[in-house]
Amino acid sequence: MPGLAPAQKAKKGRFGAGGTAPDLVIESFAAEVTTAVANTTDFVASASDAVDGDITATIDWTSDLDAASVGTGGTPSITLTALGTHTITVTATAPTGGQTTVKTIQVECVA
Repeated sequence: MPGLAPAQKAKKGRFGAGGTAPDLVIESFAAEVTTAVANTTDFVASASDAVDGDITATIDWTSDLDAASVGTGGTPSITLTALGTHTITVTATAPTGGQTTVKTIQVECVA
């Protein structure tokens, strides 16, 4: 089964005390990712905002097929266990003001 091209969607963050939503960049991931069950895939992302500077440590990675958070920070090694196409949601949260930026990528996990 061929891998899926990643789909990236950016959602506007919430604006509040502290300014604008963080900048979130998914820096490296395979253009087409297919992984075996229990295989670990490395991802890299960074985040920053005008008030707090580097906030890469706040990044949270979640999967719609594997329960809740599957990784945190800028360089998680994510092990996917559920078969199927995962939507990996990457969220950066600014410590000052709580603004968020969200992007998604698609990862197919096969047996």
